[in-house]
Amino acid sequence: MAKAEYRSSLRSKRLIYEALADLLQEKPLEKITVTELVRRADINRGTFYAHFVDIPDVADHILDQYFEKISSAFQQEDLTLDQWPGVLARQMQRIFEEDAELTMKLASSPASTYIERKLTKLMIEHLMLFEERFPQISHEDFVIRLRFCARGV
Repeated sequence: MAKAEYRSSLRSKRLIYEALADLLQEKPLEKITVTELVRRADINRGTFYAHFVDIPDVADHILDQYFEKISSAFQQEDLTLDQWPGVLARQMQRIFEEDAELTMKLASSPASTYIERKLTKLMIEHLMLFEERFPQISHEDFVIRLRFCARGV
């Protein structure tokens, strides 16, 4: 029974993500209501609130999932600082291609500026966790390189 509930939860979240991406093609994030989203996803409000607090929480959750995957890839590899930009670009491309339709809808929506800022902020926060791997680089130099890498992606 637990497995069916788990699949149901994943299905509900997927429907919510897709509905949000579709609605973002029509209007800005801050104009989307929970009512519109649940109608588009064909779920009830209770299902929505079982997983999310509000509409921005859905967008944040999508971006958090991207970065969990990116962060786990960095944890598995022993990289030099010079290798980070290339590996980061490849990992992001791979992750975005896994769900190309959703990624393209989010990137081409009126919320793309919000998403880009949030993505940059998350990238910097996640990658700052790896600073101790590079003791030969000052904190200031590490932050400069990291910001360049994050904003260049």
